[in-house]
Amino acid sequence: MINTELIAKHIDLLECEESERKVCKICGKQTTRYFAEKKILSEKFNDFDCCKQIKSDIVCVECASCIKNAALRRSCFYADENKLVYFKKDDIEKIVFNMSNLVHVPFVFCFTQSFKKHNSFKAQTNYSTTCFSIQFENERFLFDTKKCSELYYNVLKPAYFELLLSKEELLTGNYNTLVEPKKLFELEAKLKAHRGTSVFEFLVFILNSNERNEILKKRKEELKNARKSKKTTRGNVG
Repeated sequence: MINTELIAKHIDLLECEESERKVCKICGKQTTRYFAEKKILSEKFNDFDCCKQIKSDIVCVECASCIKNAALRRSCFYADENKLVYFKKDDIEKIVFNMSNLVHVPFVFCFTQSFKKHNSFKAQTNYSTTCFSIQFENERFLFDTKKCSELYYNVLKPAYFELLLSKEELLTGNYNTLVEPKKLFELEAKLKAHRGTSVFEFLVFILNSNERNEILKKRKEELKNARKSKKTTRGNVG
């Protein structure tokens, strides 16, 4: 099934009369329900590399409705034939590793960081819930649930929440920390092969910053209280 057909099942379609059969510029399917290209694609549209039939001058009603739908452009979402679900960044972890229990194939999965770029007509239709394509704005990559889960839960989360390395340190390998060199050497050996890939950047991006900030806040309070305790002990001894 075409990506926009899947998504369009769950949104309001633009009103459109039937005309002679033509081919959609965006998805490449033959259709009798469409709009003139100039009515749907603005002058700022620059995703022509994603168009399946670049010489066509019409856009089918499903693609047009997806393009004109602001919520699709401003939201993270996944959709199958039964539902369209919008979600927030902080919910991504419990969703992306659990797709087998959330959707039926075929489905699409779209994630945005800027909340202003089109994802719907770029997304690949997936037929597997264990290894599937994620449309991350202008990037598309395969998400192997098993491999990504091992990297995320066994390596990235401990580094981020226990060693308290920053996302910048994880992404670049330029560590500015008091973590002992041996642990950093072992960590780097696990991360080096993945660094620079879209899926690695995605996994680092979805790490929960708010949760880490709470841990840092708690650590600072514990350190502050420990220092106060030492001063009190010294004063009593004196």
